[in-house]
Amino acid sequence: MTASILLLKKSRTSSFLGYGKIEDKWQLALKTTVGKFEWDNKAQEEKVIKESWYDPLTKASRDVRLEAALQFDDFLVALKEHAVAQLAKVKLAKKQAELK
Repeated sequence: MTASILLLKKSRTSSFLGYGKIEDKWQLALKTTVGKFEWDNKAQEEKVIKESWYDPLTKASRDVRLEAALQFDDFLVALKEHAVAQLAKVKLAKKQAELK
């Protein structure tokens, strides 16, 4: 008697709002990541293969832009925190340069 197993391929797509240099200019952008879950018979475990890409927010569909708008407050908070951290590094480097 032979058993047959049907393996379903699973995937998960995530999008993240950010700011970066896309198409040679700084702009709001989306990072899209697709994780594909595949069964590895040799290792007897599921492995995740991830693929990511970046697109300008202005080229996204209307639905995606509306979804991004819901993330905008969190994006601004994270951007401010990043800027504060970068300024602290600059101030520290300047202070260390003055000590030399």
